Amino acid sequence: MEQNNRNSNSSEFMINLLKGRIGQVIVEAIFQKFGYEVYPYGYENRFINIMKFTAKKKANTTVAKLRATPDIFVYDTESNNGAFVEVKSTTK
Repeated sequence: MEQNNRNSNSSEFMINLLKGRIGQVIVEAIFQKFGYEVYPYGYENRFINIMKFTAKKKANTTVAKLRATPDIFVYDTESNNGAFVEVKSTTK
């Protein structure tokens, strides 16, 4: 029974990851449409293998900082300004 629960949690995690990634791609496309440079930045892009472990509520400071990194870096070449963007998606 514990194995079924683990598989269910893993499947739910992967579905939520996919939904979040779709939202991120939409936001990236909007910024690009308006002429901004967009670069993936968040830990999801570099540490995909450890994401399932970082989702746990109890974590040390380093893991908490890793989870708090923004998703993308948006750069305006005309003004030479950039901004970090965190993309959130919900079902509501």
